[in-house]
Order: sequence, then structure tokens, then C-alpha cells
Amino acid sequence: MFGGASLNELGLVAFLVALIMIAPKVSRIGEVVGGLFERSGGPDAGAGSDEAGDEASHDQEG
Repeated sequence: MFGGASLNELGLVAFLVALIMIAPKVSRIGEVVGGLFERSGGPDAGAGSDEAGDEASHDQEG
């Protein structure tokens, strides 16, 4: 319809934009949306990207 997008796709985009606009105002929604973008704590999360920081934290522990 509009540039090749259907009404369902336009509705979804409008919903997501509204959700993003409301999220900072409603803390629970903001936490859920923010959680979607957090790195998981799995073994592959940030592998090799923060090696110096890991060594420094090990030095401080013991």
C-alpha cells in the first residue's frame, strides 16, 4: 500500500514507536525493553573484548 508496506506492518511500526515513547515514563515497561538490549551473561558474551578489565578485576579480588 504505502511504499510496499501493508496496513499490518504500518500498525506494528506505530505500536513500536508508541512503546518506545512511553517506555521511559513507565518504569516496568522500560525495564523490559531495556532487558531486550542487555548482553546475556553467557560464556560468549563479550568474549575477548574486555580481557584487560577482567585481569584488573581479578587482581583486586585477591
